[in-house]
Amino acid sequence: MTDATTHELGDDRRHRASRVVGRLVGLALVATVVTVSSHLAEEREFLELARRVAPTWLVAGVVLQLLTYVVDGRSWQLVLRRADQRASLVGFVGLGLAKLFVDQAVPSGGVSGTLVVVRGLERRGVARRLAMSAVVVDLYAHYAAYLSGVAAAFAVLARSGELGIAIVIVAALFGLIALVVVGTLTVLTTRLRAHVPARVLRLRAVASLLDAVMSADPALVRRPDLLLTSYVHHIGVLLLDAATVWTMLRGVGLHAPPAPVFASFMVSSLARIVGISPGGIGTFEAASVATLHLVHVPVASALAATLLFRGLSFWIPLVPGLVLARREAR
Repeated sequence: MTDATTHELGDDRRHRASRVVGRLVGLALVATVVTVSSHLAEEREFLELARRVAPTWLVAGVVLQLLTYVVDGRSWQLVLRRADQRASLVGFVGLGLAKLFVDQAVPSGGVSGTLVVVRGLERRGVARRLAMSAVVVDLYAHYAAYLSGVAAAFAVLARSGELGIAIVIVAALFGLIALVVVGTLTVLTTRLRAHVPARVLRLRAVASLLDAVMSADPALVRRPDLLLTSYVHHIGVLLLDAATVWTMLRGVGLHAPPAPVFASFMVSSLARIVGISPGGIGTFEAASVATLHLVHVPVASALAATLLFRGLSFWIPLVPGLVLARREAR
């Protein structure tokens, strides 16, 4: 195969990836418009609650949420830096926000934002092989962090006698999603991919994603230092989000023990992930209020803190997330 032909194939793959990401962002935009228009009451309630919360706690919540983007971006930066790829932290923070927007608007267990990240890294001059390796490492770490968080949440809820069947079912559904995603990544980045039927690799719906995953460098994907670095940062993001919920509870005048609040947040996050509504609207709120009440938080305080958290983590980042996602899709 000549260099010219190889170059043309590379350009064709990039163009196909751009089209797929563009359609994905378009779908996310439609889903967001539908979500916002059908939940304006929740957004207005968040604004009303925000006016009544003690300013110190509200500012603390904003800072914690900003730190989640910094920690997430730092994870990408360090993983690529250890692979001898230098890049600015600011650019990764924006990419993380774009990924968050697409992941929440198009529920897919974290996979929908993956194509956005790959496209964004390539726009920053990162070779596809390295970009996809970083993405695979990130997905492994993402699910490892969530599974660790769920195990901790189960321990807290079991100790208090509040580990009900509904929570176990939600966790089982998440475990199934994790098994499918991690199993697929493992097959496609090892010698097992030779056994994947060719007709599966040619399916139009997943061909671009499968092609991208298979381009990952197996040696980089299996590096313990990269996996550990990403895992620690993902744990940090979970702790910062849970701390935001705790801070919002303090903002409405309630002091709750941190461990039960973390357990509630993990269960609510699982409900958001396994749900089909954009952003987990409805499922996250219901699970959060119910699990906070299980650990003896009054319903009124649980609802107020949940809506405040959702405002800071979902409603406010929507517009900048959309803008950044559209820029990454170009």
